[in-house]
Amino acid sequence: MNKPKLLLSTWYPIFNSEGTSVRVKRVLKTLKSDFDVHVVTSANKDRDCCKKKLHVLKPEKSVLWPLKLVPIILDHNFEIVICENDWFGFPVYWLFSKIKKYKLVFEAHGVLSAEGKDWGNSFIMIKFYMFIEKFCLKHSDLIIALSNEIKKEYESYNSNIVMIPVFLNNKPFNNLQKNLNNSTNKTIGLVGPFGSKRNRYYAPDFLYKNIDKFDKSFNFVIVGKCEKKVKNSRISYSGYLKSFDEYINLIASIDALLVIEKRKTSGPLNKILEAMACCTPVFTTPKGIFGLENVKNGENIIVANESELINKINTLLCEDEIIKKITENAKRTFESFYSYENNHQKIVESLKTLLLEK
Repeated sequence: MNKPKLLLSTWYPIFNSEGTSVRVKRVLKTLKSDFDVHVVTSANKDRDCCKKKLHVLKPEKSVLWPLKLVPIILDHNFEIVICENDWFGFPVYWLFSKIKKYKLVFEAHGVLSAEGKDWGNSFIMIKFYMFIEKFCLKHSDLIIALSNEIKKEYESYNSNIVMIPVFLNNKPFNNLQKNLNNSTNKTIGLVGPFGSKRNRYYAPDFLYKNIDKFDKSFNFVIVGKCEKKVKNSRISYSGYLKSFDEYINLIASIDALLVIEKRKTSGPLNKILEAMACCTPVFTTPKGIFGLENVKNGENIIVANESELINKINTLLCEDEIIKKITENAKRTFESFYSYENNHQKIVESLKTLLLEK
């Protein structure tokens, strides 16, 4: 029996390590056992596109993205199209769904209009975002929200909405060895991606500006590609890590993860969950936990405003028993709510149910 043919559409390059790109790759792995999955994405460089099921459109994040999708839509008979936060590709998919008769799913990774306000976009641009939101959500056959906050914002547009959170595969974390560092010399990590767009150097800048306020026995490692570097004996740079195993081994080896966010987005979710799965304590701000369910300050994570966060780290990081309890709770939270085992079937069943609807 042939598997239903499905297209994952993402304007964001699937080859990157940004939150949306990571989510698409995880959804792809989740669905490929039950569906014949194709992916369309964007990229600047030539990629190995010999795989017939991977469609790469150049350049990266082109304004012509909607038009470039048309040949792919016409060349295939998809039964389901999932727009992975693809707000601007959706109208084209909707238009051709009337001809091709596929089901149209929108996966919302954030609240577009709210993020626009946070980015300081103009009144006209925010109104445009609100129009796009309303159009995409009202015309979706199914909406998948990554958090209950997103679901609450969008359920007034469409009653056929489900919440399926960011999730990780348990297996890479099962054999990790996490040894509690009982000395006062600690290493704190900051994880990218870092870049000039959307103030992505906000976290390194916070560290550079405030490093003298941290306990002198604390050192820092900036994980991932970071072109904005400073010379400081307490700061090191891992550079780009070639494999996920190398990455999680590093996260498991540090004594804490520091997550500083200027805006509320779902971007930090992956690195926070990865640290929780590694039993590495997470220190973050209220904006850093946007979209995270079942987290509680002081129980499985440490949350404080920027003005108070450094003092929290200085005070708590050497309290071994407190940190041990927080990381054990964090690991249980990850396994109960954010593991692949607990979430992959939700997506599969939601899509299979959708196919049965007329």
